[in-house]
Amino acid sequence: MSSAVTLNEGGADSTSPISIDRPVAGVAVVTLQRPANLNAFNKDLLWALHDAVDELSADRDTRVVILTGAGRAFSAGLDLNEGHFEVPGTESMAEVPRLLILQKRFTDLLEKIRQSPKPFIAAVHGPATGGGMAVALACDIRVVTAEAKFGAVFMAIGATNTDLGISYLLPRFVGAARSAEILLTGRLVGGQEAERIGIATHLVARDELQPQSIALASAIAAHGAFQVWMTKETMWQTLDAPSFRHAVDMENRTQIMTNMAGDVDRAFEAFTSGGTRKIEWKAM
Repeated sequence: MSSAVTLNEGGADSTSPISIDRPVAGVAVVTLQRPANLNAFNKDLLWALHDAVDELSADRDTRVVILTGAGRAFSAGLDLNEGHFEVPGTESMAEVPRLLILQKRFTDLLEKIRQSPKPFIAAVHGPATGGGMAVALACDIRVVTAEAKFGAVFMAIGATNTDLGISYLLPRFVGAARSAEILLTGRLVGGQEAERIGIATHLVARDELQPQSIALASAIAAHGAFQVWMTKETMWQTLDAPSFRHAVDMENRTQIMTNMAGDVDRAFEAFTSGGTRKIEWKAM
């Protein structure tokens, strides 16, 4: 791994664009570490997050990933002060293919989060705009504070507000008509509204953001890793199923596969004997 994007496990490091902490067993907290720039994405941060998602998705000890930002923001999207940085190997290309490859580098990150066998929880305080909003929406669950601000703000720089998967994900959370109003106006959605309309699943106090996110992650991590993986994968795939029949066919095959994985008898015995691990999680 490049030294420019070395992952710092166990705390913040001014030389690293991200940090990875493990507050409890099975839970990894990935923090974007460019607070002076509202955690806006430059090349180092984008590359580092790619590496972190790859690493944690393959790590058997990591069961759930929490993604958050240092300082006052989750992420303000692309760092406009650094412009459209180049992907290695594209230096001699014409502008259109060069920018398309950069665009794909960002969308590939979102796809990695969606396809990861580990659930991702976005813990959002402050701005999550542009690419920051896209990353938060790509996560499976969003926990927010009242100070959170979601916004597709690409039109402000002369682009469209249909970018980085937002036009696909947002309507699935809030409905087509509400999504149209948000995208066409480019307005910001605060934390309370985000929870009310379905962008966020939980609204918590600022000092409860990390503890509540960890409690939620622990509740998920209490279940079998394979079962959680198959639940995440099947849930999102059936969302796009063309019919009820397609959805239940996928559910049927996944259910039999997980039943044959060897965990059902042990889990059922623990459940019926009262030995199932108890997790203190209470929706706010």
